[in-house]
Amino acid sequence: MRSPARTLPALGAVAALVLTVLAVLAPPATAATVQRRVAVVLFDFADSKLRSVPDPLGDAAGWFDAVSGGRYHLVPAGAPIGPVPLGFPAACDTDRMGAAARAVLAAHAVDYDAVTMVFANGEARCPWSGLASMPGRYTWITEGLSPGGVVHEFGHNLGLTHQRLLRCRYGDLGDCTASDEGTRSPMGGAGDDTGLSAPELIHTGWLTPQEQVTVVRPGRYRLGPLYGGGPGPRALVIPLGRDRLVLENRRPAGRLDGRVRGVHAYLVPGNAFHRSALITTGRSAPITRLTDRAAGLTITVGETGDASVTVSVVL
Repeated sequence: MRSPARTLPALGAVAALVLTVLAVLAPPATAATVQRRVAVVLFDFADSKLRSVPDPLGDAAGWFDAVSGGRYHLVPAGAPIGPVPLGFPAACDTDRMGAAARAVLAAHAVDYDAVTMVFANGEARCPWSGLASMPGRYTWITEGLSPGGVVHEFGHNLGLTHQRLLRCRYGDLGDCTASDEGTRSPMGGAGDDTGLSAPELIHTGWLTPQEQVTVVRPGRYRLGPLYGGGPGPRALVIPLGRDRLVLENRRPAGRLDGRVRGVHAYLVPGNAFHRSALITTGRSAPITRLTDRAAGLTITVGETGDASVTVSVVL
């Protein structure tokens, strides 16, 4: 069954939404348990200095352990070094800070996988409070950055982009406009009391192929909670030609998702799960019904069990 090509503004490309029920692309390979050693270097400029000795890994390590289900561990590569005097006035010169960090780590014979540089921003007046290579191993953190901001920058190191938002009138995927960032992930502006979204977990490999179901035929599907455990898969993936629609069921689980509830949907361009767009059909992101009239797709959220929900898919 084919549908006309259409342009989805938030994706910035023409996507032919062809409902494919025979050929399904395999999800990315599951990542093994990873330990990432992070070296922290504190910097003082010639004209401005840190007021304290921050610990950017303190909250981030526990957050990543919870979100990854124990698959990803941030550990310090020794004690923080510094404050190291840079010898030049405050400036947002990430290249010079990076070179200085590598030099001091080599001098201390530190074995590391990633480097976090912390500095005071009062005189530098950087237009950002945090910056990161994406993907990569370097982060630049201004003094006082929130824990949510820190995990946001570490998320960029993993290749995750900012979570975008698609406003789809009447819940129709053929009538969507791009809006500001979503709020269902620290990659979209939420704090560290919120977990990553299902597409982001698929990208990192922290949501295994066994924990997701690819919908290739109409029917009623059980969808378990994304965090906290419960009956049913953690995500439903619906192929839309070259693109994907991903559904998740969010509810509070430990330190995560205390303010996030309901079923959420994301549009994934191609197989790029790292840059999915959160779909909202009105004033809030949770969905109860979603359609793509051109492709003949209807999704309805049905009854709710103790932890899982029932999702009906009509192709």
